[in-house]
Amino acid sequence: MEDSLRGALQALYCRHYSDVTSLSCYLERQLPLREPFYQLKRVPHFQVRDDLHHCDAPAYAPISRLESATPEDISQRGRAGCRRVLVEGDLGTGKTFLCYTLLQHWAQPRIKPLLNASKSPRLDDISTFKVVIYLDCVRLCVSDFLAKCPAGHKRHVHVMACSLLELVSPNDGRVFLDKVYEWLSRNQCEVCVIFDNVDASDTWQQLIEETLREHNGFGKILVCMTPGRVSKKNIDSLFYCYGLHPDYSTKLVISRLKKISAEMAERASIPKALDSTQELLRNPLTQSLLATYLKQLKPKNKPETQFDFIEEIVSSAMVGDSYPVGLGSGPHSPVVSPTSLMSICETVAFECLETNTNYFCKYKFPTHFWTKHLCDCRILHEVHDIAKQGSPVVSFTSRCIRDYLASKRVCRYLLSDRDSDHFLDNLVHKRQFHSVVKFCIRHFVKLDRLDMVQVLLERLLAVEPKRFIKAYRQAEAFSRGRLSEQKEVLSWLCETDFNHDLLRLVAGHFPAILELSSSECPQEAVKDFVSALQRAPEDLSIQGMVIYMDGMFMNASLGLDLARGLGTVRSLTTLVVCLRVVVDTSFVVNFLCELFDGNRTVKNLTLEGPLNSAENLTPVLHKRVKQVFSGSSIGLQNLCLEHINYHHRVAYLLACWPHIFHKLELRKSNLDNAATSLNAKLAGCRHLSSLILEHCHVLSSTLEAVLRQLCLLHGQLVLKTVCLNLLSSARHFTRSDARKAGFKPSLNINCCVLLAQFVTNSSTLTDVTICHDGVDDVKLRVMIDAASKSGSLTTLDLTGNVIGDESCGDVISALFKARSVRTVYLHENSFSAEGRRLMINSLLDREDLRVSL
Repeated sequence: MEDSLRGALQALYCRHYSDVTSLSCYLERQLPLREPFYQLKRVPHFQVRDDLHHCDAPAYAPISRLESATPEDISQRGRAGCRRVLVEGDLGTGKTFLCYTLLQHWAQPRIKPLLNASKSPRLDDISTFKVVIYLDCVRLCVSDFLAKCPAGHKRHVHVMACSLLELVSPNDGRVFLDKVYEWLSRNQCEVCVIFDNVDASDTWQQLIEETLREHNGFGKILVCMTPGRVSKKNIDSLFYCYGLHPDYSTKLVISRLKKISAEMAERASIPKALDSTQELLRNPLTQSLLATYLKQLKPKNKPETQFDFIEEIVSSAMVGDSYPVGLGSGPHSPVVSPTSLMSICETVAFECLETNTNYFCKYKFPTHFWTKHLCDCRILHEVHDIAKQGSPVVSFTSRCIRDYLASKRVCRYLLSDRDSDHFLDNLVHKRQFHSVVKFCIRHFVKLDRLDMVQVLLERLLAVEPKRFIKAYRQAEAFSRGRLSEQKEVLSWLCETDFNHDLLRLVAGHFPAILELSSSECPQEAVKDFVSALQRAPEDLSIQGMVIYMDGMFMNASLGLDLARGLGTVRSLTTLVVCLRVVVDTSFVVNFLCELFDGNRTVKNLTLEGPLNSAENLTPVLHKRVKQVFSGSSIGLQNLCLEHINYHHRVAYLLACWPHIFHKLELRKSNLDNAATSLNAKLAGCRHLSSLILEHCHVLSSTLEAVLRQLCLLHGQLVLKTVCLNLLSSARHFTRSDARKAGFKPSLNINCCVLLAQFVTNSSTLTDVTICHDGVDDVKLRVMIDAASKSGSLTTLDLTGNVIGDESCGDVISALFKARSVRTVYLHENSFSAEGRRLMINSLLDREDLRVSL
């Protein structure tokens, strides 16, 4: 049986390959499936990655950090972790052709040359399998197979046996099927199974999952489909098909245009300018169609938008079709012929999106189309049947062409008099329609129907998630969201050329605090956001911006455009820049300088580290920082450095800035060797009103040097707030450690004496916070005595320390003397219930004093 099955399959695959190579659509017959002609990529360690392609967005632009691969990498057998292979790719990227190539390699084995001549040559890995079963999932009726599955048989093995019989077409007797099933069960490890053209069938997806879950199953399982259809939990290796390499396709297009004239070759730049994914260059049919269109293009009719570009390409593909490309809505609109190729393609494209499938039967076309080879149209591709037993199946060669055709059907429906509320809800809630809506919006703009665009935008804005947060010690809640959540509404808005009225509508729904992660947010969304900032910065009510800049340097021009755009937003007052790794220090400096140059609105800047790999500034960058931030037009007042652990980095960063700050915060950082730079800021910043050091590693000697500088400058400083919270000489500690016996506080008795001296002498200081600093009864007496002598102090916060009942008398006595003090926080200390009761009863006479115990 093995010889008969193998011989029948090899003859079938060879005959099919010969039939396919004779067709006009087989343009890749001389093309190697490797770089630089074809892009097949391997995803390393894909199970821990969160940036993989999904079904809602086009998958034509390769993900960063992928490895180039070849068909041999997919078919290899010996290496561990390559038994269950998933190959994903968008429409027209060559997944089926890759399967045909592997089938040919099995049917006609090739000898691999070896560098070591002493060893004997070996066959391709796929050739070592006894049988390769190719399952064309869109044609095989798996439900019929499963309905005849006997009890006790494995479902997926039974389907393989039935599919094998469908391919070799022997006698359909039950006895022969049982023999095939038994043979497959015994030889599973020597059988390769290829699932291709996987559709939206739940039955097929469940069967594939069962096949993948089996531990000692088939020797090789290869699944080819569009992204996001099956779980990747049981996959060993993940590959992506991206189709023809766009650079290679561009060279082919240029060579064809040069045959006409050298000037015409310049038109090859049009696709790249209008389509960032270069989708039409990924498929041989669309590439050929594109070359034909560029040859016929008149210089005066150069398209300006992707919509016009796709519209004209489809028009050139429909030459001879009676139905015009333009969509009319007036009383004299042309009558649509129900048998025209265009009208059928529109209907089928919408049905494919609605049912989440990529394939449809050729019999949807009238009978006079059945004998035509639809690949000649070049926007459709006939999926060739290996066994020549099923119905002819057709798919679209490109996602954008399919979406454009479906959008014409959608526009016609929305412009009709039918009730469209439910239809609109489907368009907005089902993400597979979002790319279609983009084409619809552009068409409505051309028809001057902005009212329809407004309805779509309002529906989308109504379903966007909204989150609210509250700032510390503030009752008002702020809305907070991510730019990646706004990418759809921005892309739709872009199709209107950022119409001012529609932009104002969208701007009103933007969150007050907006997060932008360069690794999470697509570049197209950032570009659209920058365009919105450039068109109407006064309409956006963004108050705070959080930017995760890791990786933004790879598109430096877009990052600088973003900085310039944010610099024009009048409502923006707070900027948080998060940098884990600084690959290009000059980009970070230029970004901040571009944003703050002449900016009077942004008052608060937070730099969050750890800023690993950051380099020192060059003299040119130092000069620019000084020029930008020393000007009288700068509005920046408050600087916060957070999560900066390298012991010299805080000192260097402080030294880089001019003396312009009113508030200086250092949080969760290492303050080793920062005393000199910090003291320079205290001496130079004449308007400094707040100094906050919180949860930092700092030696007592460093803290003493800073406090000594405060005492020396007490007559010059206008400090109102001094906050020294959770400071320790240990490198690793948490808030819960502050009350433990082994805690090493930076605030020793000498520091307390210096701080008390500054509190006593300062005429502007109103708030002192010393929380979670290991303050005991001895240190408390020093501080509370200074509070009683101060004439300006109003608030003293000693939360989370180790103060006990021994200090109750001193606190009561000092607070009666400290008439300026209005608020004292003493909770989370070591007071007993009797000590709290004593203090409360003793301080009842001070009605203007609030004590928190």
